[in-house]
Amino acid sequence: MYQLKVGIPEEIIQLVINSGNVATVAGSWIAGQGHMFWNVIGSVFQYTCVLLAMATLTANAHISKAFESLGKLVRATDTGLTREALSMARRLLSLNTAKKRRELEMLEASYQDSPPQPEPTANWSDKMT
Repeated sequence: MYQLKVGIPEEIIQLVINSGNVATVAGSWIAGQGHMFWNVIGSVFQYTCVLLAMATLTANAHISKAFESLGKLVRATDTGLTREALSMARRLLSLNTAKKRRELEMLEASYQDSPPQPEPTANWSDKMT
């Protein structure tokens, strides 16, 4: 998804986000009950990665909550594998952030390299006649 840069319809993005949010809440509840299954941490980890891969404003709005849930699950189990999952997700977030910064720098450089534009006049209709 991330590498292909395919356009994902908004309704599919919402379906994935809604499903991921439900899985995150369920995973937190299961962990709170002391019943930890590997697919719980895996589901939340994969959901976090999918949000990062979608790279849309809608998906980005849910990344913080996904990381919060992933962190809670890691603290509940505290194993090498769960810590590695959190570490990998953080690394992916860091790479995503660095890419966005580079893109922003390119846009800002384009803006700085362009000559200043004159201010528009207040009344264009006078110029048209």
